[in-house]
Amino acid sequence: MAHSDIRTKRIADSVWLVELGGEHDRSTALELRFELDGVFTPGGSIVVDLSGATFIDSSILGVLLRTEVRTSRLRGEQFAVVAPTGGAAARLFDLVDAPHTCFAIFESLEDAVESCGTHALGTGRGVVAPPAE
Repeated sequence: MAHSDIRTKRIADSVWLVELGGEHDRSTALELRFELDGVFTPGGSIVVDLSGATFIDSSILGVLLRTEVRTSRLRGEQFAVVAPTGGAAARLFDLVDAPHTCFAIFESLEDAVESCGTHALGTGRGVVAPPAE
């Protein structure tokens, strides 16, 4: 497998950013799950930025779905995914209709952070496609 990395950092008081770069499949899914579990806090927000991912498979989608389910069960939790149009993640998400059935997907990090109720990175322009109600 080609190069892959997962970087995690706090970008605001209650917002964590998890960035994926390179290729991600079942060989990195457990690491991603541990990273997301490690930043999960009641009342907090998690943004996963897939802009740098050159490949993701269904195992990564499964980890993201698990995180969405976990955050949706708690009041105040927010979860957002950055997957720009044309990127590897956006292609997979389009294939499974994730924007309408799974979680909110945003074109930019700024838009995703803003959706979490904070302006830590500036002003965004909105959702690519919100999840279905």
